[in-house]
Amino acid sequence: MNRRRILLLGLDGFDIALAERFIREGLLPNLARLRSEGSSFDLDHGRDRYSGLAWEHLTSGVRPSDGGRWSAITFDRHTYGATQDYGRVRPYLADLAAKAVVFDFPYFELSLAPNVRGLTSWAAHDPGVPAA
Repeated sequence: MNRRRILLLGLDGFDIALAERFIREGLLPNLARLRSEGSSFDLDHGRDRYSGLAWEHLTSGVRPSDGGRWSAITFDRHTYGATQDYGRVRPYLADLAAKAVVFDFPYFELSLAPNVRGLTSWAAHDPGVPAA
């Protein structure tokens, strides 16, 4: 029986052009091997990238235009107050039969995905979810 496993790396602020250069120069052999043996793809979420919630969109699979959440900050025009609202979206990995590990994945609420283990929102300036 072939069991599928998933390792999902969320490299926030990652510069792919710089990484590709380092891979060509032999400076990132483990990343080169991971890339050659696994799957990778570029994401372009168009206008939605300006929401600042790219990781929440990726985690949930829900675009701002579908979910109505365009910012982590809510402005109350009556009081001129601003609050930071934490996302509590169900990660799409919660619905997969495969076990998964996530690393450095902001806006990923591990408690909502019992088949997923990992480390999320570490040292993030905007973790997306409140500390447990």
